[in-house]
Amino acid sequence: MNHLFDPCEPVSALSHLVAALVAIALTPLLLRRHRGHASHQAAVGIYSFSLVFLLAMSGIYHTQYHGNVGRTTFQHFDHAGIWLLIAGSFTPPHVILFRGRWRWLPLVIVWTGALIGMSLKLFLPIDAIPKPLSFSMYFALGGFGAVSGIKLMQRYGLAVARVLLACGAIYGIGAVFFFALRLPGEIVPGFGYHELWHLAVVGGAACHWIFVYQIGALEPMPEPVPLPLPVAPPVTLPSPGLAPAPGLARVQ
Repeated sequence: MNHLFDPCEPVSALSHLVAALVAIALTPLLLRRHRGHASHQAAVGIYSFSLVFLLAMSGIYHTQYHGNVGRTTFQHFDHAGIWLLIAGSFTPPHVILFRGRWRWLPLVIVWTGALIGMSLKLFLPIDAIPKPLSFSMYFALGGFGAVSGIKLMQRYGLAVARVLLACGAIYGIGAVFFFALRLPGEIVPGFGYHELWHLAVVGGAACHWIFVYQIGALEPMPEPVPLPLPVAPPVTLPSPGLAPAPGLARVQ
């Protein structure tokens, strides 16, 4: 029997499928906000795709019953989508607001890590990496954004950074309840800590979407100060008429 549209976990499935549809509907608004700059729109497009991909794959995965071959397939895409969204979320602020090495170096690091993570999740067995290790890897790469967040707060103030802080807080609270505490049972019938985590993902994603929308009105940071080049110490030549240094032959 095909259970594709017969939800095994209805709250988790529907919350992410509805959020994916909302993200699709809002993508044109986000692109219009950043019109006039092809690179900005490309960055926003990458972010929007990564957001829709994760939410859609997660939603479909949670419609599948245990034992259904589709559940394993979409679980691979769901887990790979987490890596994709981490990198996709980094892309707009670094392309739009940062300059020089602060633009490209974090993007190279994050996208390299994300591509490695996606490859592991797509091509290895789903349980090849223990859940605590996977969780630590996600948060290690995602936590790299704290460095960028500090730079943003220094430049634009708390008014801009507070949306990012809310995003991190919502993700963090959901992760503590679902991954760290691993509390059993249901809060109410049909709604447990797994469902709470999925709602936290939607809430965190909504905060980050607002942040990406807001930065369309900000001026980019100035170019970073170039790193100083090492300077060799001056060489002092011997004055004419002085004896040559030991070990040097006098030129006849």
